[in-house]
Amino acid sequence: MKNISKLLWPTTCPFCFQANRTGICAACKVRLVALEIRETGCALCSKELSDEENELCCDCQREGRYFDGGTALWRHELPVSKSLYYFKYKNMRFLVGDYVGNLLCRKERILKEWCVDLIVPVPLSQKRRKKRGYNQSELIARQLGERMGIPVKEIAKRTKETRPQRTLDRKRRKRNVAGVFEVTEEVKEKRILIVDDIYTTGATIDELSQEMKKRGASKVYFLTVSIGQGN
Repeated sequence: MKNISKLLWPTTCPFCFQANRTGICAACKVRLVALEIRETGCALCSKELSDEENELCCDCQREGRYFDGGTALWRHELPVSKSLYYFKYKNMRFLVGDYVGNLLCRKERILKEWCVDLIVPVPLSQKRRKKRGYNQSELIARQLGERMGIPVKEIAKRTKETRPQRTLDRKRRKRNVAGVFEVTEEVKEKRILIVDDIYTTGATIDELSQEMKKRGASKVYFLTVSIGQGN
């Protein structure tokens, strides 16, 4: 029966969605290697540096940060961007297993170095979560926490509806999320890992990090599937 089902519904590559019995196809594997985030990037957010003599990218130099560090698995380019779009907006929740598996394979060492006490997903507004049916960041966080043996808590919530960040420029992104988060529990002396699907300018992650620090967190880090590379 299992072999028949494979013939009727063959496995597809989670990045290009072409039929492929072994999961990620050979072409996408090559493209993913080229998109991997290296440890030679920005000391705070891991973005690639335009000037290798600098420790920080232009974004982190310009803004200053409340978070203490962070990383991602890939640059936000094809085929990663397409896969995340389908995961986020087309209900393809099965993709989360591929993302978490890759994150652990390639980022487990740095996650252990951070000595994380608690994983917190970036929250969606109630309206957006109801419409979508799930919070993609929470799905990633839950699987990551289960595999690493770290508790996951949804202790952050949005206090108001905001415009989608993808529709805004850098300055408007920062204003859009200003004061939007509330952390509902004290996290005194905790080392927090914020999990999200995409990091672009860092406005959302940094705003939530600020609230975590206000509630007593000693360190706040972030981990995302992909990261933009604009300065």
